[in-house]
Amino acid sequence: MFLAWSLLAKGAVTGKYTLENISSFTDLRRIDPVFHPENFKKISPVISKLVELAEKYDKTPAQIALNWIIMYSDNIIPIPGAKKPEHVVQNAESVGWRMNIHDWLELEKLTRNISIMYSVYY
Repeated sequence: MFLAWSLLAKGAVTGKYTLENISSFTDLRRIDPVFHPENFKKISPVISKLVELAEKYDKTPAQIALNWIIMYSDNIIPIPGAKKPEHVVQNAESVGWRMNIHDWLELEKLTRNISIMYSVYY
């Protein structure tokens, strides 16, 4: 069994952040490598696909991301974060359904070669 941590990349994959608004952080995300512009550019196509699939399945991008991880293997137990009670409810709604295999494979292809640089300078 694997416990998957930080599945939503501190909110990066939720669709609410863009290259234009990541520079306005005042919390720890301000120095998180995922939100460094060069790294965020790398994950932007994934975020776009999550937003697209969220509309298709009437889910949130976070629910799509969690469902993708859950479908990946029966041996992965996701531990999604939640700052608000409604996030817990939304996270719970990522189970009990499956996206089709073609959509799953698209996410797999988009994410396969992403490498986040953790030595970044601001």
